[in-house]
Amino acid sequence: IRNLFVWFLDINGSPGKKLLTTLASNFTKDAEEKEKLNKLCENLQEEVANKHLTLLDIMEQYQSIEIDLGSILEILKPLQPRLYTISSSSVINPN
Repeated sequence: IRNLFVWFLDINGSPGKKLLTTLASNFTKDAEEKEKLNKLCENLQEEVANKHLTLLDIMEQYQSIEIDLGSILEILKPLQPRLYTISSSSVINPN
């Protein structure tokens, strides 16, 4: 399971609107927190992306989210490969 989170799933990216909406509608037990999560989706860039919040940050902030491991694995985005070119090589261009 550790390898899934380290090598294959994007756990450090900011959660998107679809993920937050899914958390609010399917996994948040408290009605007030559910409403707050839905409002968070309205200001996603300002409230989540600009603050570099991760899924873990959201789950710590909204304590009534109850989600099982299988569901987390389903809703997380796959980790995107980092592409490098010769121009980004420090061997070719040390500056």
